[in-house]
Amino acid sequence: MKRLILFRHADAEPLLENTDDVERGLTNRGIQSLKDIERPLKRLLNSYESVAVITSQYKRAIQTGDFIATLLDDVVAEHCASIQDGDFESLMNTVLQYTQECVLVVGHQPYLSDFAFELSDIVIPFRKASAACFRVDQDSTRLEWYLTPNAFRRL
Repeated sequence: MKRLILFRHADAEPLLENTDDVERGLTNRGIQSLKDIERPLKRLLNSYESVAVITSQYKRAIQTGDFIATLLDDVVAEHCASIQDGDFESLMNTVLQYTQECVLVVGHQPYLSDFAFELSDIVIPFRKASAACFRVDQDSTRLEWYLTPNAFRRL
């Protein structure tokens, strides 16, 4: 049994003309929103025996994943192109290669909602800096929880 957490990146810079979407980083507000949920997120992630963090190759996802990885001992976020490509099958093949109990995937909309639907037939809106956890068994997958930033702060 494995846990798969889908986590949407925090608030990012707007896409401006002549700007590459890949290079959009987090805003100060986005960084603050991660700091606001730091303690409850750390407690939650430390409840798992081991956690891997993988992100899309977009700057805002990398920054979010790196922030989350620093909450855990000896974890370094790795990058996975299938996240930003929306390739569910490839993502799941990657996730299942990890030996950690929990794999946290930092990505984007609409793909996170698409992944959640593939996993559970449930539509999840994935606000920025929100997350959903799925229990992945050999024959089934089910949603365990979904937390918005406000819900994280209440943990």
